Amino acid sequence: MTYDGHARMATRHYPIEESGHYTSWTYNADDSISQIVDPRGGYH
Repeated sequence: MTYDGHARMATRHYPIEESGHYTSWTYNADDSISQIVDPRGGYH
């Protein structure tokens, strides 16, 4: 797992996921989640 400069989760990788694939999060200025990208590249 990695975290951004505000201690929010930025990426997460589980062993079941392929190497180099991970879930990532981006955030709005108010700390709400702006976008989640899953290991398959799907946006939520």
